[in-house]
Amino acid sequence: MFSVETSYLFFVILSLIVAAIAAWKTGRQWALGVGVAVSMSAASWFEIDIAGFPVDVLSTVSIVLLVVASAMYWRRLLWPITVMDVLVTALAVWHGVVDLQYGDPVATTAARAYAEWWLAYAAGRYAFMHRSSLSVLAPWFAGVAVVLSVAAMIECWTGINLWEAIFHVADDRVNRPQGLRFDLFHRAIATTRHPIFLGVILMLLSPWAWVTWDSALTRRRAWWGVIAFVLILLGIAATVSRGPVLGMAVAVVFFACVQWRIARIILVPVIVIAIALLVWRFDDVVTKLDESVGVESATIVEVDEDAEIYTGTRNRIFVMKIYGPIVLKGGLLGFGTDNTDQFPPNVPGLPADKRSRLRLRIVDNSFVLVGLRFGIVGLTIFTSLFVAAVVGCLRLRRAVSTYLIPCGPVSVTVLASMFVGVALELLTVYCDYDFVPVLLMHFGVVSGVQLSIREAIRNPA
Repeated sequence: MFSVETSYLFFVILSLIVAAIAAWKTGRQWALGVGVAVSMSAASWFEIDIAGFPVDVLSTVSIVLLVVASAMYWRRLLWPITVMDVLVTALAVWHGVVDLQYGDPVATTAARAYAEWWLAYAAGRYAFMHRSSLSVLAPWFAGVAVVLSVAAMIECWTGINLWEAIFHVADDRVNRPQGLRFDLFHRAIATTRHPIFLGVILMLLSPWAWVTWDSALTRRRAWWGVIAFVLILLGIAATVSRGPVLGMAVAVVFFACVQWRIARIILVPVIVIAIALLVWRFDDVVTKLDESVGVESATIVEVDEDAEIYTGTRNRIFVMKIYGPIVLKGGLLGFGTDNTDQFPPNVPGLPADKRSRLRLRIVDNSFVLVGLRFGIVGLTIFTSLFVAAVVGCLRLRRAVSTYLIPCGPVSVTVLASMFVGVALELLTVYCDYDFVPVLLMHFGVVSGVQLSIREAIRNPA
């Protein structure tokens, strides 16, 4: 067993060494992407404290390799810009505006805004702005996803978390689910603090298996992509969490509808009917979801001065009923970081009953939590990031097959589908730094691919 600091240093050094070897053998332009991919194999609790800020392995590796990349590609740092660049910058700036309005120090606010929104995004942007980035880096990210998935399956069956067993146990920053689900499976967390966080990360990494397959020039690589995707699906299942599984199903349906006309003809009416049935029999559906995970303790809570039955599934509904109106009360600015970085948040309008307030303290909806923190403006920008990412990927389908050979339309279609699935999943889990940097990195990937196509058009040789 090692200390947290030793574990942190081990993975930082490992990531940088592998990045250096990749740069030496395949080209220096791939160092950033390879280093970021390897750093994702570190547990989220392997972090050190610098001036009151927790700094994890992914952040450290991104900073070091971004400095190196900036020295090599400084002319492409700020121009051209993309819609994704504008939105992420706007969110970081708005973060500063809101927190300064609530009296936070300028220096720490600026540092936090950059670290939270731009650092991981920049890593994805600059790692993928080269013409062959998708095909070269996809196997690295798919490989990391496979490692996490296999470890999750082991943990699901045995209850042994490899990172805790070899390096250091996870901290208690997040309430970790205890016990077995279905009296059989442990809920795997792997490198994260909660099973749902792991599910989100594996969802985000799942497209790289398809990109590996789509860009394959050999049968071995094509099979590796297929096997990797199957293992990632099993890894998501190993979290024994309904949200990631449903989100992945939605992503697959969206992909099929975009990719094949016959799928649209068949699935669109089915989806419309399913939504109508969901609205009509909503309470029955919620009850079935509660029953799907076995016996779940229920209690009575106060919601809008009415007594309601509380379960894990119904909690997501109560979040909208309680915190949705509070978002509107927060106006354009919201309530700031200090008032929303702990649960229950320090906002007006929470239930008066102490037991209900405690039970409903967690804002299990990333969009609502961003709205509480940064107001209607921040929520609009955050939502626009998903819309811009999906639309941006779909608009690149023809260009990718023309300028980024051997990749085809599948590579960006699967990325767009992943964003749709993850957006749905974020309606059931709060924003946590365990997975948000990986999400932002993938937003950066969209921008990087757009830049790589512009470069290919400008310099076709």
